[in-house]
Amino acid sequence: MANTVNLFRETDQTINEHVASIIFGMAIVIFAVLSLPLVKTFQRKQLLVVSSVGVSLCLFSLGTYYYLKSFNMADSFTWLPLLDFLAYIGFFMVRSVG
Repeated sequence: MANTVNLFRETDQTINEHVASIIFGMAIVIFAVLSLPLVKTFQRKQLLVVSSVGVSLCLFSLGTYYYLKSFNMADSFTWLPLLDFLAYIGFFMVRSVG
């Protein structure tokens, strides 16, 4: 949550950075509530594997984006860090609730 303002500044989005931080805070609450039924449906080990793979893929694609951005090759993918961050929150909440 601490880096959401910097993330929005770097992606050149039209939305206010501080409003975006509020949106991401609401996303954390929503994903936490949506993750609650998963605890009773699946085993903890399954949730851990899904969460770990999902978070790893999100971080890999975010790293790839910043690598391509350093060579000015990611101009058409400015939406990717935002989507990655939302997916990261979702996958992280799957495990943290369980």
